[in-house]
Amino acid sequence: MKRTTITTAFSFPALLLAMQAAHAAPQAHVVCGYSHTLGDDAIMMFGMPNEAMLHDFFGNTHTDAFSRRETLRQHEETTCDNKADSSAYWAPSLRLPDGTVVKPAYQKTYYQASNVETYPLQPFPAGLSLLAGDHHGTTPNPHITFLCANGKGYTTKTGEVCGLRKARDAVQFNIGIQFPN
Repeated sequence: MKRTTITTAFSFPALLLAMQAAHAAPQAHVVCGYSHTLGDDAIMMFGMPNEAMLHDFFGNTHTDAFSRRETLRQHEETTCDNKADSSAYWAPSLRLPDGTVVKPAYQKTYYQASNVETYPLQPFPAGLSLLAGDHHGTTPNPHITFLCANGKGYTTKTGEVCGLRKARDAVQFNIGIQFPN
């Protein structure tokens, strides 16, 4: 079975470092600026505004609880560097231990394939929705990984705090999501 890895890197204010994929397999990527934060999730809680956890939205600026392929195509304004990409990207908002919601600067999503000789990289079908995670999970999911700068370098350990090295510094937080293909 071929697997496609989508790595979303969230950059919080002032982080201007370019992020690179973990490995150099064939890939495509898109960089999208932050758009807005809502308690919406058009996949899990379609048509139910403010009923989901807070999510940060990137890409299509009209994304909300009522978003579908047709509505996103009607309103194609985007924060993405590729203006032809009117896709909607969202992830749970990052909260600090004191409850403060951190506003991200941008996200970078990599679409990366392996074994392209057998399974060549192809565009996703129109209207594809991808969802990862387990709202009821109590243990780490082997298909979701993260990397963060913790002030001493980078860590992938659960329980480590992604932190600032000095005042006004930025925090880099990457999330890797592996979907079956």
